[in-house]
Amino acid sequence: SDRRAGMEIGEDTIRWHSGRSEGEVVFGRIDRVRLDTRLDLSVRVTLVLVSGRKLRLPQESVPPWRELEAELSARGIKSERHHFSLI
Repeated sequence: SDRRAGMEIGEDTIRWHSGRSEGEVVFGRIDRVRLDTRLDLSVRVTLVLVSGRKLRLPQESVPPWRELEAELSARGIKSERHHFSLI
């Protein structure tokens, strides 16, 4: 479908786009970023906001998780990793 997708981490915001959808969140509203490894070893990224609301980012807009985690850490944003479990 040649849909364009991507993410930009700025000085104080995270922006993403995928097809016709897009979003932006200011760092101050983010409590933590949850990185969930799935059975197929892909990583699902969810922004957990201070309010408790969760924003799941489109898979195609997310960069490789190691790069994302390093960028978040460099900006002081907490991230947590969760691995799949068969139990």
